[in-house]
Amino acid sequence: MKSFIIPNLEPSDRTALINQRVIFYPWGKDVLVEEPQLQRALKVLDAKATSEPTDIAEVFRISWKRITHQVELDRASNRYSDQSPRGKYVQRCDARIAELIRQSKEKLDSVLPVLISSKATFTKSSRLFFIANTPEPSQDDLQKKFEDQFQQLISLDKVRTAFVDCSALLVYTHTLYADCPSSGLRELGEFLIVITLDGTEDGVRWFNNTRLVNGAEPAMNAPHVFSDGTACFDGLQQTLQELIAQFEFVTVTELAIQFLEILPAGNPLCRFADRWPPKQPH
Repeated sequence: MKSFIIPNLEPSDRTALINQRVIFYPWGKDVLVEEPQLQRALKVLDAKATSEPTDIAEVFRISWKRITHQVELDRASNRYSDQSPRGKYVQRCDARIAELIRQSKEKLDSVLPVLISSKATFTKSSRLFFIANTPEPSQDDLQKKFEDQFQQLISLDKVRTAFVDCSALLVYTHTLYADCPSSGLRELGEFLIVITLDGTEDGVRWFNNTRLVNGAEPAMNAPHVFSDGTACFDGLQQTLQELIAQFEFVTVTELAIQFLEILPAGNPLCRFADRWPPKQPH
């Protein structure tokens, strides 16, 4: 089956794809969609595209641009034409909220790059420390270690398959179930777990390939995993990034699966777990 690399997506574009149930896979800084999903993706992006082959068989890179439509007049300026005291009050409140949103976004935009850089620096420093304190193996020993590790990874009971792209380990699972304290086992679905090899983008992200559910926010991948694959961690992120730095990808995978299956009782997001279907008896 043909697959297509879609480059140059904004975070809002990825969110739109997720909300419209388009299945895609991270591919470095881009995303990869299979042929049946391509037209849906372009429709969501409101785009037209051309494609060209890559060096990988059956994988194509597309060039896309948004379809230009006639822009309708912004109705917001006329939203509160009511000049009564009530209308003026609503208009003032609306303007104040819009200004607070703008200020919050500016603050977040200034802090986020520093936070992302700090996480990457932590993982890189941990890896350098690990390498400096580990006897240097021969090339053959190193190759055998990683071959054995990969075989061990795909032999895990809940892992269906795995492969590596240019910057991440992509792990596909069988159907996973979460133990909900209030209502028993809930069927989450099959997952793509993306483990970045350098620990960037939080190190691990989770994408539900079966269903997205409206929980604490729309289109959640799991009760405590948001629509973009990021999670509400409970002290686990530092452990995952340290293990990534030490090339312990089997352990990272096991912990990533456990994170989905065992819902921390103190996490407020987990109260939405009963929105996933119950496990059906066989």
